[in-house]
Amino acid sequence: MKNRKVFVIIIVASFVFMSGACKKKSSTEPGTNAKITLTVENVSCTEAWLRVHVTDINLPANVILKKEEKDIKYITLKTNDTLVYIDSLLQQGNYSFSGNIAG
Repeated sequence: MKNRKVFVIIIVASFVFMSGACKKKSSTEPGTNAKITLTVENVSCTEAWLRVHVTDINLPANVILKKEEKDIKYITLKTNDTLVYIDSLLQQGNYSFSGNIAG
């Protein structure tokens, strides 16, 4: 009888501990430490390739790329690092790009 009681206690305790381990984070909300970094990888006369890197965020993550403070691309990142192609730039132009993590 004592062995049966111990067995039941072990089963119940295992269930309690394992039920918390199976919780899945489903939110794509950025955390308080979420960070986005843009790096220019290459340029031509009218094109640019930007490396977009995010850290401390659940994936997939929605990112808004901006050129001169205007939204130009909405992308969904499935990995924390991707390369984005920007075209239709003017020759001899100087541009400022930024990115926001959309929540």
